[in-house]
Amino acid sequence: MKTDQVKKINYAYLLSYSLIPLAVAALSLFIGYTFFRDGGTGAGICMFIIPFLAVLWLIFAPRNIYRLGKKRMVKQLDEMGIDRRQIFYSDGCVVSMDIAKGKIGLLFFCQELQHSYCVVNGTTYTGLRAIQMNRQITEEFKGVLTDEKAERIIEKYGFPQGAPDGYSRQKDNFLNHFIMKYASDGYNNGQDDYRPATKTIPLRETELGRYHEAAGMALRLEYYIGWSLFPDTLGILMLGASMLVLYVVSVVFSEEEQTGMKPLLFTTREGPAFGTLAKTAAAFSVSAGIWFVSVCFGLLLHITTFGIDGLGCIASLIVQWGFFPLPLMMQPVGVYLAQLLLVSLLAILELCAITICISAHCRSPFHTIVAAGIFYTLPFLGFALLQTLLALLTLLSVRGQTLHPGFLTLCAWFFFLLNCLLYSSPVYLLVARDVLIEIALIRFGTLNTGSGMTAVYTTLGIALMVLLFCTINACRRYRRLSKI
Repeated sequence: MKTDQVKKINYAYLLSYSLIPLAVAALSLFIGYTFFRDGGTGAGICMFIIPFLAVLWLIFAPRNIYRLGKKRMVKQLDEMGIDRRQIFYSDGCVVSMDIAKGKIGLLFFCQELQHSYCVVNGTTYTGLRAIQMNRQITEEFKGVLTDEKAERIIEKYGFPQGAPDGYSRQKDNFLNHFIMKYASDGYNNGQDDYRPATKTIPLRETELGRYHEAAGMALRLEYYIGWSLFPDTLGILMLGASMLVLYVVSVVFSEEEQTGMKPLLFTTREGPAFGTLAKTAAAFSVSAGIWFVSVCFGLLLHITTFGIDGLGCIASLIVQWGFFPLPLMMQPVGVYLAQLLLVSLLAILELCAITICISAHCRSPFHTIVAAGIFYTLPFLGFALLQTLLALLTLLSVRGQTLHPGFLTLCAWFFFLLNCLLYSSPVYLLVARDVLIEIALIRFGTLNTGSGMTAVYTTLGIALMVLLFCTINACRRYRRLSKI
């Protein structure tokens, strides 16, 4: 039997899809930084337009390339005389078979949903179909979970079977995986650490049941998987939104300085006061609009794929901190996600205020973007400094140095406030997955013990003060220039 090697990697596709656009974007940034340091049209094209087009290519090109490849493949199969009834289509896959000639043709499009997995009555589903099946089988048992429901789920679908694969998946679905994880004597921590479940445990005796009782919430069973992925999607969208805000808002005040229009604008009938207010309002409106569009896009993706079920479940199910006794985690998923969205809005507005403040002190949009970008990433260096100082303090303690209690209290306050200051920066409020929980878990000595809301309020208060300070400073700086 003659066999041909399967082409697993299309190198031309990879080059045209990812490597070449990235190389073009990097080259464009280098040219902009090297030859257009004073700003201008060339800087805007090299620093933003070309990289933005590269990003659009990375977003939209793969699906269109796959569609063209599918059409070309089908045309070639027709020319080979293969019956169309022997060509099978699926989402992201084309399979053709010619039994008489002994040929099989395959064409795949890689997608993240392929990691989704569901086994029902011996039939295995993957990708989007797995999500649909998990949602379908959950409808029957949706609502308050009881011991009787848990028994019925196991009677109908059984416990997950087999050893975990490379993705820590067994032959399971959402329902029996949930029961095994939270209400049975089995567990699955990966290929090397798992135990098959043999019996269910009464919910009141499980950690999940006790956690719900402490939170004063009913234990609800709903398909919440989509909302557990939403914070990651939100972080990616907010990262892109922040880059767009930096680009759009940077021209608010600095562009007039570069073009020489500032003296002319100061002589208008409305005067600098009206212009300052209008520009500031426009900057915040555009930033809020970018945030709104990004959030709507993310919600639309998740709702159309995973549905809206799960908003009534407890928030600890969608975060990565287990069952920590924090009020932020002991509330419905819908409330927790609403808080994340409000924090992201605050961060976008804070970034806008910082950018217009820098814009008021710079002579060109290019300088504004560079300075704002440096300020945007500065907290990463701040955390590195924080870890270095903590390591030095730990080293002194290990060596047996006796530290005065007053000094330790002062250090605790310093590290606590420094943590809150760093977390109040736009980059962490926007990108960190469980940022509110991370802030609530800041602990130094006796500071922020208990619910952890002291650190949360302190951090958000600092962010709000930075927003107000930068806005007022930008307006005063711009109006002061009108008197020069």
